[in-house]
Amino acid sequence: MTPTETLDQTRHAGPPVMRAICTVAGGLAGGVFIGGALGLWVLPGSNFGAEVLTLKAGLTAFLVMAGTTLISAARQA
Repeated sequence: MTPTETLDQTRHAGPPVMRAICTVAGGLAGGVFIGGALGLWVLPGSNFGAEVLTLKAGLTAFLVMAGTTLISAARQA
């Protein structure tokens, strides 16, 4: 058995209801991540000190990448 055949078998494993729940949960979590990234910059009381800006930029980049990945995976499921 080739690795691609094994991957195809594991990709379609599980009951359809569970796959649907995971798809919805992944898309929702991705949206929350992207919303959280926007919230870091938009919400009142944001601190714009030099140390905080570096942390915010890194966290924003991570949340946007993770959110985009989750939404992309949910669309392909």
